[in-house]
Amino acid sequence: MSWLGKSLWTLSIAAGVLCGPGLALAQMGAGSGKNNDTEHHTLDPHIADLIRATNPNDPTSFILAARSDLNLSDSEVTGLYRVRMEMQSNQQAAKNALDTLGPVRPLRASDFAHITPAGRDSILAQRKAVAVANGQLHDAAIVAQGKAVALLSPDQRSHLIDLQKHVEEEQRLPHDSIDAEKMAAKKH
Repeated sequence: MSWLGKSLWTLSIAAGVLCGPGLALAQMGAGSGKNNDTEHHTLDPHIADLIRATNPNDPTSFILAARSDLNLSDSEVTGLYRVRMEMQSNQQAAKNALDTLGPVRPLRASDFAHITPAGRDSILAQRKAVAVANGQLHDAAIVAQGKAVALLSPDQRSHLIDLQKHVEEEQRLPHDSIDAEKMAAKKH
């Protein structure tokens, strides 16, 4: 890439960084002439706990955090902990692999014009190993999700879906609480 191409690319990234938050606020209705102070609300502490419990690599965490909402029995909670322990056991090899593989450099950071074939093969092998490990984490989570949901009654499953939708809606709303600011900072 020429210096002009790099400059234009850098400029477009900078413009995206500067304009992105404004565009996001505009899409949420900010700046539309409304008094946005009335649109903010305080995040309920229980909903904040459920938001923090949302984890695609551990689907049991949300269900366990919502145990009172779902009216889970002691035996259902025990079953969920069993599912979680089995999932964590199945994920351990993948987590160990990710720990030993180290961070993956972005491909754009590699100078493929001057890299040796062995260096290229090493980069590709590391990326493949990371992808396999992430796939194992995901697969174990999907199996656990199926087992966890199977422990619930049809009414509990329906309530779980409604609760997940409600939590997703709450995540999208602007909140006045400090907790919401912390969550927004984690996303960026």
